[in-house]
Amino acid sequence: MPKQKQPSSCVIALRCSPEQRAELERRASGQRVGVYLRSALFPANDNAPLPKRAREPSKDTVALAKALALLGQIATHLRDQARAAELAGLPPENEPSLADIERQFFEIKSLLMKGLGVRER
Repeated sequence: MPKQKQPSSCVIALRCSPEQRAELERRASGQRVGVYLRSALFPANDNAPLPKRAREPSKDTVALAKALALLGQIATHLRDQARAAELAGLPPENEPSLADIERQFFEIKSLLMKGLGVRER
């Protein structure tokens, strides 16, 4: 059976009246009440705030980001192909379809970025 990971910190809840809360805030002198209480209760310890764990992105966010990266690669290759066709002097009958494809790529890209909560540049 695997060992269970020990928590790096725990939360202690304290009920108090609004007056007591106001007194704690006054004594904290601008600090967060939890920081003040920790320093008052454990003066010999290092009372620096505990580091917060970084939140891992959801599987959906990771999948959207991968799709956006692949879309960027495809768009780059498509743009290169369009430039090569232009340099080779291919007939302009392909241009409308390339422009349509590029427009659709940018629509998909902006939808993915909106889903990820990323601002476009």
